[in-house]
Amino acid sequence: MRVSLKLWMIIGILSLIALIGGIIILSALSVQTVERNRTAVFHTYKVLDTAQHLLSEVQDLETGQRGYLLTGQAEYLSPYELAKPLIGELTVQLTELTTDNQRHQVRLASLRALIEQKMQVTEQSIELVREGDVEQALLLVNRGIGRETMDSIRELIRQMSLDERQLLAQRSEEYVTSNRRTMGIQIAAVLLFGAMIAFAAIMAWRDYRRRVEAEGALKVESALLKATLENMGQGISVFGPDLKLMAWNENFLQLLDYPVSLARQGTDFDAFLNFNAARGEYGSGNLAEEVARRRAVAVKRNRDVYITERSRPDGRILELVSNPMPDGGFVTTYTDITIRQQAERQIIEQGEQLLDRETRLRAVIDNVPVGIITINESGSIESFNRQSEQIFGYAAEDVMRRNVNILMPEPDHTRHDGYLASYRKTGIARIIGQNREVTALRANGETFPMDLAISEMWLGERRLFVGMVRDITERKQMERLKNEFVSTVSHELRTPLTSISGSLGLIMGGIAGDISAKAKHLIGIAHSNSERLIRLINDILDIEKIESGKMVFIMAPQPLVPLVEQSIEANRAYAEKYGTSFVLQEDIGDAQVKGDPDRLIQVFTNLLSNAAKYSPAGTPVEVSAVPGPQGLRIAIRDYGSGIPEEFKNRIFQKFAQADGSDTKQKGGTGLGLSIVKNIVESHGGQVDFESEIGSGTTFFVDLPLWEETDDSADAQSDRPMVLICEDDPDIATILSETLRHAGYGVDVCYSASAARTLLDRRSYVAMTLDLKLPDADGFSFLNALRANETTRNLPIIIISAADLPEDGMMSGQALSIVDWLSKPVDYARLLSAVELATGSVLKGARILHVEDDPDIAAIVREAMGGQVQIDSVASLADARLRLAANSYDLAIIDIELIDGSGLDVLPMLSAPGRPPIPALIFSAHDLGGDFSEQVQAVLTKSKTTMSQLVATIRQAIAKSDRPGSQG
Repeated sequence: MRVSLKLWMIIGILSLIALIGGIIILSALSVQTVERNRTAVFHTYKVLDTAQHLLSEVQDLETGQRGYLLTGQAEYLSPYELAKPLIGELTVQLTELTTDNQRHQVRLASLRALIEQKMQVTEQSIELVREGDVEQALLLVNRGIGRETMDSIRELIRQMSLDERQLLAQRSEEYVTSNRRTMGIQIAAVLLFGAMIAFAAIMAWRDYRRRVEAEGALKVESALLKATLENMGQGISVFGPDLKLMAWNENFLQLLDYPVSLARQGTDFDAFLNFNAARGEYGSGNLAEEVARRRAVAVKRNRDVYITERSRPDGRILELVSNPMPDGGFVTTYTDITIRQQAERQIIEQGEQLLDRETRLRAVIDNVPVGIITINESGSIESFNRQSEQIFGYAAEDVMRRNVNILMPEPDHTRHDGYLASYRKTGIARIIGQNREVTALRANGETFPMDLAISEMWLGERRLFVGMVRDITERKQMERLKNEFVSTVSHELRTPLTSISGSLGLIMGGIAGDISAKAKHLIGIAHSNSERLIRLINDILDIEKIESGKMVFIMAPQPLVPLVEQSIEANRAYAEKYGTSFVLQEDIGDAQVKGDPDRLIQVFTNLLSNAAKYSPAGTPVEVSAVPGPQGLRIAIRDYGSGIPEEFKNRIFQKFAQADGSDTKQKGGTGLGLSIVKNIVESHGGQVDFESEIGSGTTFFVDLPLWEETDDSADAQSDRPMVLICEDDPDIATILSETLRHAGYGVDVCYSASAARTLLDRRSYVAMTLDLKLPDADGFSFLNALRANETTRNLPIIIISAADLPEDGMMSGQALSIVDWLSKPVDYARLLSAVELATGSVLKGARILHVEDDPDIAAIVREAMGGQVQIDSVASLADARLRLAANSYDLAIIDIELIDGSGLDVLPMLSAPGRPPIPALIFSAHDLGGDFSEQVQAVLTKSKTTMSQLVATIRQAIAKSDRPGSQG
């Protein structure tokens, strides 16, 4: 039966409509499925996000509570106030989002109860702080209810998140499967379209007109199919049940590197296999068998899904996914996964490298001999190496996530969180980046000294603090032993040396009467060598103080030139011993530095004595004080043999000495220049030298200039102070240097107004007064001084160009003067007058001398020359008895006594009903630090001459409140 073209057209149209309808229905169903899966995935994300948001707000609630508890400041409650309303909203949202999940609903019931409990505890603790009961609030927090509740909240949210992530993985997989199914439907639709077109083409053979129409439709459909295939990012090939090529796209040919000649409809699958074999993709084995095997695999693709990977010769990797078609044949997609696999492989390799690096780093950290502890911003420990375990006695797992203050004793244990909070708020680092000695706490409750260095680091947006700790218990014990040894050396050497040197000095000064020249010469030798031994002991002890950081500097503005001149004068005899002399060539007048005068004199004395030792006999040592690069420069030049080149780079090191025979003959410890360098640098200056073999050496001391901002010196001297009021600067300079050399401290003024200012600011044991002043008549000024309660009894010595009038003033009764000296001044008489003036201060004074060495006690008594009454005791017990029975104007105290420390005498000097007794410490120990106001001065045996001691005693008594003093 011949079917008409019209009927065929009707049949074809109906079939096409049915096909399109079916495709639309399948597509709609597929889109619905994809959309449903997408919605489910987004819903899962929403649940996860809401749960994490809820947890974050609960944490903010706790953060606000902790900040308020730690600081008591309301501004820290901001996170808490913001979190409270959000927690309820997020709980409701999470409940609504999980109404279809019974397990979540059960968890949410528990979660709501826990959140309610957490908020109650939080609100209760905050309310307690608001009411001022911080201690009760801390006790409530320390009960751990809030922490346990928080841990339970985290656990419930973690379980919900875990379930949701499993749902997310399942739904994501369903979403991918739906997408693939949709693609299969589309490909099937395309094939069905092709089948219809082919059917129409066959019908066209029966009828020319039908063929023409069918060809037109076929071209349109072919173009649509080709456009669809070519616009896909993957390679696609379609083989029929007979393994003939039915469709493909350009990516298929490019990815598999096939020639265009193979891309024809009906090309057999074997042609592709043979082509691959011919180009060597299957190796060099039996190619026929390999082709047959692969064809057998291809036949199975008509029935089963086939997934594999294929490596290309150029290194690319393709993923092949074949899906069977319902009517036989299969559709294969080819995806280039080279980059994806490289990324995956790189991630794996990086993970392995990181793991290996972490393992090595952990091994290094665990084996370094230093404890390393890492904490976060809240103070919780995040890492604790093996050395830290040994130091503190904790296992790492026992301290992880705990507050680092468990390693601290009080008060740091309580204050530590406040330190961190202050740093986060202000950014001011008190201990970060510094090395400190602190006291730490072991697990067994034992405290120990520890070196601590803290640094800050950032990991991404997280700030961490790394502590490097070292147990210094053993070092402290060694330091204690060393200090005990130094203390013994100080006492056992300085005390007898002070006795020897003091006794010899008093004998040479004539206290024992006249002695023969030969005896005086021998005593001079003994005195010189005792002083040499004292210098050696002082150098050794000074080096110890420098290394331990205990050298004390009493800094005050000082005129520099007088210190240089005093050093020159003190070492003049030493220079003469070597046949040389000191010549001050240049000076800078009244320029001042801020420094310790005794230490600066020690610097100049060391440099001058070195220059004298190494200068040829008959050549002077040149000294100059001039402007320098830092302000002021003292240069000391000798014309000796110079410093050897190989010795220059270690000349300032301890015990450094050149190896020449001349050097060995000169002697010395090799400590002097090391001490000089440390003293100068402690004054903010520098010391250096220039030397040329055969031409001599010049040492430079550069010190910063101090600009005086006041008319008088701002530091109190330990020496008895004399005020010189003289309008002639040259005479004033000579008077001041004479008195300074005699052991007095001096202030100089050039007018009556300046003298009044100084007298208002400090006390003096005596005053010299020129009667011719630029702003006042000397007699009028003297009368004004006697009318003033403060200066009524001040001893005054008149120095005038005029002779004493013959009107009865020689006795000094008219104006109560000590003496009248006419210019030019007799300086010996000046010193006698000042001695007389200060002697009046000592008249009737009584001193308690606490000293366990009878020789020192005897020498001090002799040095005072009977001007005062001295009671000597050797123990704390005797001192207590004497103080209970007698009144004293001054106590002289040695530190090391037979029954304890002399410092224990200080509290005994204050008793109800009597003024406190001033004290003077005279000890073999170099004492640093501050003492009570009762301690007028601290003097060191072997560094203090008897004249200095006597002058200091006078000054201390003059400052006291006893009748006749100028305090």
